[in-house]
Amino acid sequence: MKHPDSNEIKQLTQKLRTQGDITLNEADKIYSLFSENSIKTKLNCYSRKYDRKLLLSLKDWYATVAEEIRKGRRGNFIFTITFKIQTFDINLIDVFLPAREALKEQGRLEDLCGTIIMDKKIYSAFPLKFLFDTTDSGSYYEMRNYRAGIYYYPVKTNTGTYTISQFMDNFFSIEKDKLGGLTSILLKVFRIATNTEKVPQEKFFLARFAIKPYTLAAFMRNENIPCMVTVDTYDDKSAFIVEKDKMPMIKKVLEFPFEMLVENALNHGIINKEVAKKLLDENYFMHTDFPVKEFVEASAEYVGHIIRRKKEWKRTKEEIEDETEWLVEIR
Repeated sequence: MKHPDSNEIKQLTQKLRTQGDITLNEADKIYSLFSENSIKTKLNCYSRKYDRKLLLSLKDWYATVAEEIRKGRRGNFIFTITFKIQTFDINLIDVFLPAREALKEQGRLEDLCGTIIMDKKIYSAFPLKFLFDTTDSGSYYEMRNYRAGIYYYPVKTNTGTYTISQFMDNFFSIEKDKLGGLTSILLKVFRIATNTEKVPQEKFFLARFAIKPYTLAAFMRNENIPCMVTVDTYDDKSAFIVEKDKMPMIKKVLEFPFEMLVENALNHGIINKEVAKKLLDENYFMHTDFPVKEFVEASAEYVGHIIRRKKEWKRTKEEIEDETEWLVEIR
């Protein structure tokens, strides 16, 4: 693909202002400028091949892109933004900053997604497998991305054109704020749920902060529920993702009363009354001897037992109601 020059960038900038978007091919041409070779030559102010006019035209382009984003508009122009240029590329900081900041303000995971991690079961049905690499352990698959809007970028394959967002329609996203608020917690939940990591026996533990996410992870591992994690570039809108039909069950686990988990652990001798009181009385509980693994495993089994029992009760109730209706009909 031939890289566009400064005049072509100016023309595309005008097109964006007057028509509201550019073609996918034009977006790809602009994005192609950020190849390793271009960054080291025509976009490098210390290189003999440095093209100052090109850099200035790009600066105007991304300023216009930022304006469109702040207007709430979306289109192929989003695909021209790269996150690969880091702060040490001093001559390019001012070029990208407006567009990047505009995307960050909008806060859409679809625009900012930098990493997707999925387990084997989800990967087996994923149409764009070539975007992913297997991990060293071979237990799950990971996609690293530096291009804005990868969620809805159309990718051509031998069997058709697909987007990640099409595949994601079958899933439900749980924002990280509902699972402890940290991407590190989401990743740990994923690894526990996929049985690639054990529940950690942490020396210092914020119980109310992490028990629910860890319990959910252990529950999903026990029930063999597939999942994945998406991490945004700015580590702000990361999400834990499960299949939509599993969401009612997941919601029950997340809403399970913390007091019942504490009572169950107390009844099984995992904690004593003093620890139970502290867990219930304080927002956060920190203790070097807190039995994290034992508490979480017992909680996951307990929640699973309760959910199964309620499900069986509901099924029995429906069978009785159906039988009653049948008896009424034949009288």
